[in-house]
Parts: sequence; structure tokens; C-alpha cells
Amino acid sequence: MTPWVVAAALGNEWLKIASRYVRDASGSYNGCIILINMLTLITMIMWLTEIVYKRCKTKDTPSED
Repeated sequence: MTPWVVAAALGNEWLKIASRYVRDASGSYNGCIILINMLTLITMIMWLTEIVYKRCKTKDTPSED
């Protein structure tokens, strides 16, 4: 098993545990949906930051012609 598969499996387990805790503490699924949406938003922001950084980095690098 590759490290990515293990990390994904552990991440999914963490999300299941966290969402179960939020659901039990709040008594509804609204908190779970908000938690999952917040984590998705954080992930998207991190990916967007990485994409912008890589594009700016490649533009600054002189091409080898």
C-alpha cells in the first residue's frame, strides 16, 4: 500500500470521527455539513495557492532556448 492510500484512509477515518462527534454534540446534521464544507474550502484555498505559486514561479524562471 502506498503512503497516499494510507493517508487518504486515515483522513477519511478522522473525518468520520469528527463528523460523528459534531453530529452527536449538536443533535443535527447541520454541524456535520458545515464542518465538511469548511474542510473542503480550506483544501480548495490550499490548492489554489499552490497553483498560483507554481504559475508565478514558472513565469519568473527564464526559459532555456
